[in-house]
This record gives sequence, structure tokens and C-alpha cells, in this order.
Amino acid sequence: MNHLPENERLLEDVLAEGADSGFRAALLDETLHMARRRRLFRNTWKAATFALVALCCVLAQHYLPKYQFRGRQISRTYVLVVTRSSPDVPIVGTLPLGTDRLVSSAPHLVAFVTSTREWRAIHDEELLALVAPRPAVLFRHGANSEELVFANPADQGEIHLN
Repeated sequence: MNHLPENERLLEDVLAEGADSGFRAALLDETLHMARRRRLFRNTWKAATFALVALCCVLAQHYLPKYQFRGRQISRTYVLVVTRSSPDVPIVGTLPLGTDRLVSSAPHLVAFVTSTREWRAIHDEELLALVAPRPAVLFRHGANSEELVFANPADQGEIHLN
């Protein structure tokens, strides 16, 4: 048996050197339990406060009147377009442009005048006979696509067909 004086036993209990490990574990568990409860209470309080502030904001936005600032108009994010049917009168028309009103950016304007007399198609030999004094070649690029090329480029500007 352990016959320690009362003062020494009290001192051991205070310093917890003689306490058993079960008591220490129970004390630690209770301390942790209390710390968890305090943390849960703080988190719950924060969440409740946030929910109350959010609810107040929603209610204020819904029930308080909408105020406009002095001198400022609220701009719309859309443009109203009104349509109606057009009258039967034509809106757009064309008129022939007279030769005195022709506008050109080229320095020399060449006007071609066509006549109403009938024309007839000529075949290749007749075309080459018309340009006979000048050497020329007729190139075919495809169906109904030919090109008349003169050997001397200066001859090309001298052809006048009546």
C-alpha cells in the first residue's frame, strides 16, 4: 500500500502524475466535444446571419419603391421598330441616263453607238478575210469563245468594220 501523506497525494492529483489514463482520455474527449460544439455554433450563427441579410436584401428590393436619380433617364436595352405596309406606288424607279450626263473617271471616254439594223453571224474564214492584209490568228478557248490576235499589236487599233 501506498501511505503517502495527504499533502503529497493532493500535489500528485494536481500535477496529474498519479492519475490514470482513462481519466485523461475522458477529459480530452470532453474538451474536444466542447470545442466542436462551439465551432458548430459559430458556423450556424454565421450562416443564419448571412441568410437574414440576404432575406432583408431581397425583401427590400421587392417592396421598396424604385427611385430614379435626378436628371438621369434609364436607358432601354432595346429599340422599338414600327412597321407598316407600303403603298402600291413604287418607291424606287429608274430613268435612262442621257449621254450629256455620263460621268467617267477615265481621261478619254469612248462611246459606242449601235444601230437597229440586223446583223448576221460570219464564220472564221470570212473574219480572217476581213483582216486579210494584216497577219492574225484566231484562238478558240472553248465552245463559243474565240479570240482574234494580231501578229503586230499596232494593227489591232486600225480595224473598222462597217
